[in-house]
Amino acid sequence: MGRTSLSTNKLKCGDTSLKLSKVKLSDIGTYKCLVPKTGTESVVALTVGSVSSPDMKISKVTNGAVLQCSSEGWYPEPEVLWLDGEGNLLSAGPPETVRGPDDLYTVSSRVTVEKRPSNSFTCRVQQKDTNQTRETTIHLPDDFFMDQSNSAVRITICLAACFMSVMAVFVLWKCGPHQIKNTNGSTERQHLVEEDKTIQLDMKEEKLHEELQKIEGDLKHVQQVIPTLTNQKKDLENQRKKLNSLLDEDNKQIEKNNKKLKEIPKFDTDKKMEKRVKTRKDLDRRKTEHDELLWNTGKLQETAEKMITIMKERKEKLERDKKKINEHLKEMERQREETKLQLEQQEREEEKNNPSSNDDK
Repeated sequence: MGRTSLSTNKLKCGDTSLKLSKVKLSDIGTYKCLVPKTGTESVVALTVGSVSSPDMKISKVTNGAVLQCSSEGWYPEPEVLWLDGEGNLLSAGPPETVRGPDDLYTVSSRVTVEKRPSNSFTCRVQQKDTNQTRETTIHLPDDFFMDQSNSAVRITICLAACFMSVMAVFVLWKCGPHQIKNTNGSTERQHLVEEDKTIQLDMKEEKLHEELQKIEGDLKHVQQVIPTLTNQKKDLENQRKKLNSLLDEDNKQIEKNNKKLKEIPKFDTDKKMEKRVKTRKDLDRRKTEHDELLWNTGKLQETAEKMITIMKERKEKLERDKKKINEHLKEMERQREETKLQLEQQEREEEKNNPSSNDDK
């Protein structure tokens, strides 16, 4: 009651279309149009549907990512599909579906993905009965799939190994000379310990330099990605402004067309009305396309903002790791100088304790 209407102007042209306003799920059913004078009738089945655009969230896991997709306000109950950049279906668990008090469905699904050639992933929510589909696509950069903990773990292991080696050398240096004091063997052993310490420092330093080189390469790549994403975000913002301008123009054209539809042409009535109706359909179709483009552009802009945040966090992490390695390299250089001085001191003491060898020389 109170939600049905007919157009007086359209009735004059033989158009008896029935308009239902504020459609509800209870409006589902069969409707009949009957012309009593001719006894003709037509039947149409009305299917009511409700759709909503999906949202996607990203969380980082070891060597991969968990993508969670959710969409609310669907009717009838939809299905959720995951696809990669080549259109192949991805294996995911059964979606979670909840039916609200308004009889509309909320669906959510998650999938774990690893690095792929395109790193592009799409969440598609579709309802076959109403032939409605909504989807969201996200592209993840290669850096996102790198194990961000590897650098810190390798640095920690190097630091721990180096510390243990230095402590072991220190114990040998402290204990060895007291146990065999004032003997040639004591001097030789201490000398070997210091040389071994130098060798271990060289090995640790080489590993740290390799790790530093890798971090600098990753950091350089991240520093290149951030401006690219920022420019993409800016381009998307400009595109949104253009689309909003086009939608304003669409609304003006539709309003202008509506006025013409209410006017009855004086000449060639049928032909002109047919042309105006066609124009209205074209305007509606163009407005729908602009609406969809605006929505997709907004989603892409959100994705770009998320990726910029991820890349900035990654950049800060790499810079911290680089700083730690440089600090440790300086400490190792200091230890190397100390070891060098100790070796020189041992050689001088050895010359004093063995004057005969000096005479031979």
